[in-house]
Amino acid sequence: MTVGSRRIAIVGADDPVGEALLQELSELPQAPGSIVPVTLDEPEGCVRYGDEDLPCHSHADVDWSAVSVAIIAARGPAAARLAHDLLGSGCRVLAVSGLITPQADMPLTEVRAAPAEAIIRVVRPLLGGAGLRSLNGFIGLPVGARGRAGVEDLVRQSRALFAMESVEPEAFPVQIAFNLLPQVGEIDEDGDSALESGLCRSLRGYWGEGLMTQFTAAWMPTFHGGVVALHGRSERSLDMQGVQARLAQVPGVLVMNEPELGAAPTPATDGVDSTDVVLGRLRLDDADGLYFSVWLTYDHPRLEALQLRLALEKLIESGLN
Repeated sequence: MTVGSRRIAIVGADDPVGEALLQELSELPQAPGSIVPVTLDEPEGCVRYGDEDLPCHSHADVDWSAVSVAIIAARGPAAARLAHDLLGSGCRVLAVSGLITPQADMPLTEVRAAPAEAIIRVVRPLLGGAGLRSLNGFIGLPVGARGRAGVEDLVRQSRALFAMESVEPEAFPVQIAFNLLPQVGEIDEDGDSALESGLCRSLRGYWGEGLMTQFTAAWMPTFHGGVVALHGRSERSLDMQGVQARLAQVPGVLVMNEPELGAAPTPATDGVDSTDVVLGRLRLDDADGLYFSVWLTYDHPRLEALQLRLALEKLIESGLN
């Protein structure tokens, strides 16, 4: 059966980011009523949208000519291929940065990946007017960022290990349960993954091409909570009192910077089921206040779903039809 007449397609609606996006959209004062949930797996189930259960459709069964915008809420090769095909056919695509390589004249709208949004949301007020010279650090991605297949792989592997059975990875190249995989997708000739290079591109786009930045991303065995261990250098000195005062006033940032054991935020206990970025382990260089370090955690699917929802609202306001 061909699905027609509806306007907004959500690819990966049955993945964690897609499910979070459906929740975001359903809670709007004027929730879109023309939603087409699309799965990259077998179309066997439904997704929740407000008070409705909507059936998921295969991308092959969708009349894409009747779709005003396709929101890519999934990652991985299949999602990237579909995005390329849709863009080639002239369909407007809304996706998270790093999924594909943008080209001129593409009808593509990109939003920041969750790590980039978390970093910008915190570092901008942290700096005040001090300016930024460099950023580097570690990004831990939850398996939910790989989609439903990633979540199921972690569950399956964990059960196998507890049962003392062999582990057979499916969504990941090697074991993810109780492990870290320091390679998120294919690595290019410069040694970067698409996510790492996309993150650096987003940060340089925000602070300028002169920003020195380098990150290492890894899959980690958490379901939805992501982390960033961030280290940076400002152009002018910072003081702890001023930094903390500014951060305390930022909507969407929760500060947990107490020194007590167990008080630092963790991806399993803080920021879950929220679009807040939770901050801890804030440190400044004692000598000149130019160097800073901070630990961030957040709900990866919820944060990316928020970026997609905000971008969709802007597209609609600009005359999407």
